[in-house]
Amino acid sequence: MGEFTQSLRSHVRPPQKLSLRWLVYATLTSIALAVILLCLVFLFNVIPSAMHSSETGWRDFTPQQWASMKLWYFVLLGGGVALIFLYFYLRRHKYDA
Repeated sequence: MGEFTQSLRSHVRPPQKLSLRWLVYATLTSIALAVILLCLVFLFNVIPSAMHSSETGWRDFTPQQWASMKLWYFVLLGGGVALIFLYFYLRRHKYDA
């Protein structure tokens, strides 16, 4: 009986530790994405609009410019964060060590 119990113990694996390190990496990457996207949306949306309207220049942004900038920012950020968390979630076994 002791031999059978010992062989069962050798085949049973201890439960793996739950690590949320992947969640930390995904969050930090998402924050970096938010900062980068803010700069890119400003660069590609607001600056060209301000350059084409020389009478208002940098002082006044139209409501359409603000709405367009917010829309692009939140759409790109939402999609990017979803992809980042999916990527890190699927690769979480690498970060569980």
